[in-house]
Amino acid sequence: MIFLLYFLQTLFRLVFWLPPALAIRAMRAAGRLIYLVAIRTPIRGTVQDNYRVLLPSADAAALADSLLNNISQAIMEVICFPFFRAEHFRLVCRLEGRENLDQALAGGKGVLLLTMHTGNYEMMQVLLPHLGYRLNAVMKAPAGDAVFNFINRSRTAHGCKLINVTVSNMYRESLARLADNEIIGLLVDTGANESRNETVLFLGKKMPAAIGWLTLAQRSEASLVVATCRRDHNQLLVKIEPPFRITTENRDRQQEYVRRSFDDFIRAYPDQWALFLNKDEIGRIVQGEQ
Repeated sequence: MIFLLYFLQTLFRLVFWLPPALAIRAMRAAGRLIYLVAIRTPIRGTVQDNYRVLLPSADAAALADSLLNNISQAIMEVICFPFFRAEHFRLVCRLEGRENLDQALAGGKGVLLLTMHTGNYEMMQVLLPHLGYRLNAVMKAPAGDAVFNFINRSRTAHGCKLINVTVSNMYRESLARLADNEIIGLLVDTGANESRNETVLFLGKKMPAAIGWLTLAQRSEASLVVATCRRDHNQLLVKIEPPFRITTENRDRQQEYVRRSFDDFIRAYPDQWALFLNKDEIGRIVQGEQ
């Protein structure tokens, strides 16, 4: 696996010397080939089963194929991130709500950017630093894992910094960087079983959800924004919602706003959520396992 990733990255290092439109076309063609392989593997059946479990009235086959196409394109995008220049970003993605992020940073106490595993969420880790924002992404990866090391090099290719919860104190590092008015990116749809959590209603199911971001927001007094990413035809749309803050008085109301925002998004774009690849995560949601 790791040798294939390095081979593809070496090949596309050369491809990206082509005019940007041709380079992106080649990247898309490679993503299509990955998709054609993926739909012929058992993962297609696993994804279909996950859709049937969580969204029984949906067209599981169509959603599974759309998700696998999205993931296949995302794999190639991540491989090629180090070679992206301004024109490549313009061809591949667009950002809506940048003014909301600027407004949040104007508060001077940093920003917590809350997102989920949707679209190609990794794009935020290269797009925002490319635009000049100081972004730190919280992630969990085993130290020394070759595949994660490969992905992390792509994530940091344009200046994003990583906070790996397996090797450092996430709260201490996040507080320090928020104090410098930087952005902390958090994925809120996983990690509940490894941290403090509360039971919330999501897609009609009771499930544990991590609440560490609430504590971090109150302690730091940082602004928060909800951010989503979805594939819109041949482009990724990164959308940032208006900023808000967490206080003792509005904590429950703002937590409900975040829950509802992501619930509505997944209902509208179920083929964009990567967690449908993971049988264990879907089981956690359906069964409400703690």
